[in-house]
Amino acid sequence: MAYPSSSTVSSGQPTAASQYNNLRKDALYLGQSYNDSLLLGNFFAKFASGFKLILYSVSRLKLVIDTKNPPTIVINGCLLQMNSNVVTGSGLIAGAAAIYYIFAVQTPGSVGFTMVPSTSASETDNTRLIGECYWDGSTIRDIVCYFPENVIPEPDYDSGYFACTTGTTYAKAHGLLNHPRLVLLFHTTNTTGYDERELVTVVTNAAGVEMSPVGITDTYVYVQTGAAGAGTCVNAIRRQSATGYYRILAWL
Repeated sequence: MAYPSSSTVSSGQPTAASQYNNLRKDALYLGQSYNDSLLLGNFFAKFASGFKLILYSVSRLKLVIDTKNPPTIVINGCLLQMNSNVVTGSGLIAGAAAIYYIFAVQTPGSVGFTMVPSTSASETDNTRLIGECYWDGSTIRDIVCYFPENVIPEPDYDSGYFACTTGTTYAKAHGLLNHPRLVLLFHTTNTTGYDERELVTVVTNAAGVEMSPVGITDTYVYVQTGAAGAGTCVNAIRRQSATGYYRILAWL
């Protein structure tokens, strides 16, 4: 269908219902039938771009502004954009260890927004969830931005953390119906994974020889730990361990 469906009118030309309806159709549906196209407002309702969250202090986060690609977001149907850095308020992330969810909050009477952390992930009419972080009781760790630019995409498969021990083969069904192109195996010492993580590339066998523990098919990711010794689950300069927790991430 040709776009626009409306046409230029001349001064003194009588108003026609078809012209009004075509103008409305152009504005709301890009000239298409309402049966064939979403409303533009609905289409862009979840738009967000240009976000980069970093640590500002041990308990505060900063949204960094790139003037070439400023943070832009739609909240409550309003197009908003920031041209200066945004920082979370003092004292809002505190107390016991917890995951904090970061919200962009619409500022009434402005085309900008503020940024507020919360232990609840629920959005309201004037807020959009833009990221999260882990507060360990004394400092912020593991900052995640939901709308980053030019980064590795979220994994197509995530096993979550599972216990590992010596001399065991773990078969995790990834459900991707194809061989993943990239698989990463991480080791940590607790079930949350918020401590230091080691990238596992080798483990030690009974003879102390380093060997790769990962195998891949179009159905499973296999992880086989070593048979004996201190490095049977992870054998890194930072840590050797014969127990702990694994997490598998895979990308198609």
